[in-house]
Amino acid sequence: MRSTPADSVPPNLGFNAHLVGDRNARAQLNTPALLVDLDTFERNLRAMQELAQKWGLRLRPHAKAHKSIEIARRQVAAGAIGLSCATLGEAEVLARAATDSGVPVVARGASAAAYKFMGDEHGGLVYANADDARLSVGDAVEFIVPHCDPTVNLFDLYHCMRGDVLVDIWPIDARGR
Repeated sequence: MRSTPADSVPPNLGFNAHLVGDRNARAQLNTPALLVDLDTFERNLRAMQELAQKWGLRLRPHAKAHKSIEIARRQVAAGAIGLSCATLGEAEVLARAATDSGVPVVARGASAAAYKFMGDEHGGLVYANADDARLSVGDAVEFIVPHCDPTVNLFDLYHCMRGDVLVDIWPIDARGR
């Protein structure tokens, strides 16, 4: 687990690196940015491991969903026995870790809207009542995406949040591999 003070974040972590530790980072992020809710992420890691243990199973998560060494390390630390990879390139990159379910939901910023699926990497907001469509250029809208491997291929970095605080930035190490 990397825990880096904001003033020493490596420059390869993108335009938002200076916001690590800022209590109002969410509102200041350069977008688009892929966010990870760390509390939910950590709860899901524990829940999967507990479920596997209950049934006497050993987890080997599929890395194509995240392509991240940091996430792989955390999966292994939580009890996974390793990773499954879809390509040799993923395996080469993620070896350093040593070690579709619906459409997106509008989480913030456009609560009166529903997501309209337009392909793995594209979608739109649809309002039942046109009077509710009040977004302006620069307004932020957040989605919870249920099928993340197409989404992860659009970004280079995960922006890890606890509430409005940007806690860390993780590279998507095997993107395009």
